[in-house]
Amino acid sequence: DIDGPDLELKIKIIKKKLEEIQTQFKENIILSEEVINFIAKNYVKEISLKELSDLTFMTTNSFCRFFKERTGKTAFQFLREYRISRACQMIINSRKSISQICHDTGFNSFSSFNRVFKSVKGLSASEYKSKYKRLNSL
Repeated sequence: DIDGPDLELKIKIIKKKLEEIQTQFKENIILSEEVINFIAKNYVKEISLKELSDLTFMTTNSFCRFFKERTGKTAFQFLREYRISRACQMIINSRKSISQICHDTGFNSFSSFNRVFKSVKGLSASEYKSKYKRLNSL
Protein backbone atom coordinates (compact mmCIF):
# COMPACT_ATOMS: atom_id res chain seq x y z
CA ASP A 1 0.00 0.00 0.00
CA ILE A 2 1.07 3.56 -0.68
CA ASP A 3 0.73 5.82 2.27
CA GLY A 4 0.10 9.59 2.14
CA PRO A 5 3.65 11.05 1.87
CA ASP A 6 4.76 8.48 -0.75
CA LEU A 7 1.65 9.11 -2.80
CA GLU A 8 2.14 12.87 -2.66
CA LEU A 9 5.77 12.49 -3.76
CA LYS A 10 4.80 10.24 -6.67
CA ILE A 11 2.10 12.71 -7.74
CA LYS A 12 4.64 15.57 -7.68
CA ILE A 13 7.10 13.51 -9.76
CA ILE A 14 4.39 12.65 -12.31
CA LYS A 15 3.25 16.30 -12.53
CA LYS A 16 6.86 17.42 -13.07
CA LYS A 17 7.37 14.83 -15.81
CA LEU A 18 4.10 15.90 -17.49
CA GLU A 19 5.23 19.54 -17.46
CA GLU A 20 8.54 18.51 -19.07
CA ILE A 21 6.71 16.55 -21.78
CA GLN A 22 4.36 19.48 -22.48
CA THR A 23 7.31 21.88 -22.72
CA GLN A 24 9.15 19.54 -25.09
CA PHE A 25 6.01 19.16 -27.22
CA LYS A 26 5.57 22.95 -27.47
CA GLU A 27 9.24 23.39 -28.38
CA ASN A 28 8.96 20.72 -31.09
CA ILE A 29 5.94 22.47 -32.61
CA ILE A 30 7.77 25.80 -32.60
CA LEU A 31 10.87 24.23 -34.21
CA SER A 32 8.76 22.50 -36.87
CA GLU A 33 6.97 25.77 -37.67
CA GLU A 34 10.30 27.61 -37.91
CA VAL A 35 11.65 25.08 -40.40
CA ILE A 36 8.47 25.10 -42.49
CA ASN A 37 8.37 28.92 -42.48
CA PHE A 38 12.03 29.00 -43.54
CA ILE A 39 11.27 26.65 -46.43
CA ALA A 40 8.25 28.75 -47.44
CA LYS A 41 10.36 31.92 -47.51
CA ASN A 42 13.41 30.40 -49.20
CA TYR A 43 12.13 27.59 -51.45
CA VAL A 44 13.43 29.38 -54.55
CA LYS A 45 17.00 29.19 -53.24
CA GLU A 46 19.25 26.21 -52.69
CA ILE A 47 18.51 24.99 -49.16
CA SER A 48 20.96 22.70 -47.40
CA LEU A 49 20.33 20.22 -44.63
CA LYS A 50 22.92 22.13 -42.59
CA GLU A 51 20.85 25.34 -42.84
CA LEU A 52 17.73 23.53 -41.68
CA SER A 53 19.48 21.70 -38.86
CA ASP A 54 21.12 24.94 -37.71
CA LEU A 55 17.64 26.47 -37.32
CA THR A 56 16.78 23.77 -34.81
CA PHE A 57 20.19 23.69 -33.08
CA MET A 58 20.50 19.99 -33.94
CA THR A 59 23.00 17.88 -35.79
CA THR A 60 21.92 17.02 -39.33
CA ASN A 61 21.21 13.41 -38.30
CA SER A 62 19.09 14.49 -35.34
CA PHE A 63 17.28 17.04 -37.50
CA CYS A 64 16.50 14.44 -40.18
CA ARG A 65 15.01 12.10 -37.57
CA PHE A 66 13.13 14.98 -35.90
CA PHE A 67 11.62 16.25 -39.16
CA LYS A 68 10.63 12.81 -40.45
CA GLU A 69 8.97 11.90 -37.12
CA ARG A 70 6.88 15.07 -37.21
CA THR A 71 5.95 15.27 -40.89
CA GLY A 72 6.26 11.71 -42.15
CA LYS A 73 8.57 13.02 -44.90
CA THR A 74 12.22 13.83 -45.24
CA ALA A 75 13.06 17.53 -45.33
CA PHE A 76 13.90 17.25 -49.03
CA GLN A 77 10.66 15.40 -49.83
CA PHE A 78 8.80 18.19 -48.06
CA LEU A 79 10.79 20.85 -49.95
CA ARG A 80 10.19 19.20 -53.34
CA GLU A 81 6.46 18.84 -52.65
CA TYR A 82 6.27 22.45 -51.46
CA ARG A 83 8.01 23.63 -54.64
CA ILE A 84 5.61 21.58 -56.78
CA SER A 85 2.58 22.99 -54.94
CA ARG A 86 3.90 26.50 -55.65
CA ALA A 87 4.47 25.51 -59.29
CA CYS A 88 0.84 24.34 -59.52
CA GLN A 89 -0.34 27.67 -58.14
CA MET A 90 1.78 29.49 -60.72
CA ILE A 91 0.52 27.30 -63.56
CA ILE A 92 -3.06 28.10 -62.55
CA ASN A 93 -2.66 31.77 -61.60
CA SER A 94 -0.06 33.14 -64.00
CA ARG A 95 0.79 33.27 -67.67
CA LYS A 96 4.38 32.17 -67.08
CA SER A 97 5.90 29.43 -69.17
CA ILE A 98 6.61 26.05 -67.58
CA SER A 99 10.35 26.70 -67.90
CA GLN A 100 9.98 30.06 -66.11
CA ILE A 101 7.93 28.38 -63.37
CA CYS A 102 10.63 25.72 -63.08
CA HIS A 103 13.19 28.43 -62.43
CA ASP A 104 10.86 30.44 -60.13
CA THR A 105 10.28 27.44 -57.88
CA GLY A 106 13.94 26.71 -57.20
CA PHE A 107 14.63 23.80 -59.53
CA ASN A 108 18.11 23.75 -61.07
CA SER A 109 17.13 21.90 -64.21
CA PHE A 110 14.04 21.49 -66.34
CA SER A 111 14.45 17.70 -66.45
CA SER A 112 14.62 17.55 -62.66
CA PHE A 113 11.52 19.75 -62.40
CA ASN A 114 9.60 17.52 -64.83
CA ARG A 115 10.69 14.32 -63.07
CA VAL A 116 9.72 15.63 -59.62
CA PHE A 117 6.47 17.19 -60.88
CA LYS A 118 5.42 13.89 -62.45
CA SER A 119 6.34 11.87 -59.37
CA VAL A 120 4.35 14.20 -57.09
CA LYS A 121 1.34 14.90 -59.33
CA GLY A 122 1.24 11.81 -61.54
CA LEU A 123 1.43 13.86 -64.73
CA SER A 124 3.81 16.34 -66.31
CA ALA A 125 3.54 20.07 -65.72
CA SER A 126 2.35 20.67 -69.28
CA GLU A 127 -0.27 17.91 -68.92
CA TYR A 128 -1.34 19.51 -65.62
CA LYS A 129 -1.66 22.89 -67.33
CA SER A 130 -3.69 21.43 -70.22
CA LYS A 131 -5.94 19.52 -67.86
CA TYR A 132 -6.56 22.62 -65.74
CA LYS A 133 -7.37 24.73 -68.83
CA ARG A 134 -9.80 22.06 -70.10
CA LEU A 135 -11.57 21.80 -66.75
CA ASN A 136 -11.64 25.56 -66.32
CA SER A 137 -13.21 26.11 -69.77
CA LEU A 138 -16.22 23.86 -69.04
